[in-house]
Amino acid sequence: MAFGASSNKPTLSIKGRALRYLAQREHSRAELERKLLRPPRRSVLAGSARGEDESVAARFGGGPSADTETDAQAGADGDDIQADAPTEFEHLRELVRVALDELSAKGLLSDQRTADSVLRSQGERFGARRVRQTLQSKGLSPELVSSTLQQARHTELDRARAVWKRRYGTPATDAAGRAKQMRFLVSRGFDSDVVRRVLRDAQAALPVAAHETDEDGYALDTAAGFDSTD
Repeated sequence: MAFGASSNKPTLSIKGRALRYLAQREHSRAELERKLLRPPRRSVLAGSARGEDESVAARFGGGPSADTETDAQAGADGDDIQADAPTEFEHLRELVRVALDELSAKGLLSDQRTADSVLRSQGERFGARRVRQTLQSKGLSPELVSSTLQQARHTELDRARAVWKRRYGTPATDAAGRAKQMRFLVSRGFDSDVVRRVLRDAQAALPVAAHETDEDGYALDTAAGFDSTD
């Protein structure tokens, strides 16, 4: 896919790197920008017969420089952009901005698709709190994070039940077991109110001839294996 003339080789290289990242999975604009502002790793350069990224790497310390042996050694020592070259870094930032603008305009880069992808991939395994952490780590806007979490909360209880059923399937028979199941679901990012309801509903589904319940609705019945002093 061509993006411009050969005179813009650094921009072409940046877009090539961006497309490789996007081919792996959806990326938000913010996280893709973070990756593109890092010079390519030397292993990538060594394996690139097409010479992609070499011009950017040589300028920012990620690979061999055509100028001096010192530049080559700096590239071998690390991937960090040289602190004494703010002008070069600002130039790179501008190239990245232009590349991301074009990818967004072509529909190849989308924050909305990234949020939807997170919800699909994590929703079956994690609660809204964990989903929120992932969305925020990708630099998505607060508005997009909020709207995505609203979708997640509509199915939070059903998803928590499904996670509990896959992991346990049967209610615990004592307080220690209940606490263990609760900790597991909370660690998966489900709110404590949701977790208590999942465990309470599972307990209520057991056939119990006659029992009392504690304040959380758990059966206090010795026949079901509970100690009334729990």
